[in-house]
Amino acid sequence: MTVREAEAARGAAALWRTRLAALAICAGLSSLFFIDLCDLIFDCGCRPLWAGAADHCNVHDAATRSCPWCVSGRWGVYLPMGVILAGQAAALLVPGRLALGWRVALAAGAFFVLGGAVGLGFGLAHGYWS
Repeated sequence: MTVREAEAARGAAALWRTRLAALAICAGLSSLFFIDLCDLIFDCGCRPLWAGAADHCNVHDAATRSCPWCVSGRWGVYLPMGVILAGQAAALLVPGRLALGWRVALAAGAFFVLGGAVGLGFGLAHGYWS
């Protein structure tokens, strides 16, 4: 291996470490604010994790319709988060020349766009808005 090849390999490794760190931060923030996205989509009463989380969700009130994500148990968390994290991983890890800032912006957008799309699917499947 030549010196130039070694430098290129070190540069590529540093690029991947940076992208993986960005993915870890995006995934952590998505996990932290997932329940807020639930309330944004369904207006169900869920609060931030530090303010009671699902304690005030309409799933606990038999007189009202129940939040599709909360009533779906583990699937109501795993499926939306899996789709969101897959989109964020694609935005940050797919090889290409797109700058890291744009990749992070796409990953942040994936939280809302993909989370909203899955939420729409859950809401329609459960007849939440009918």
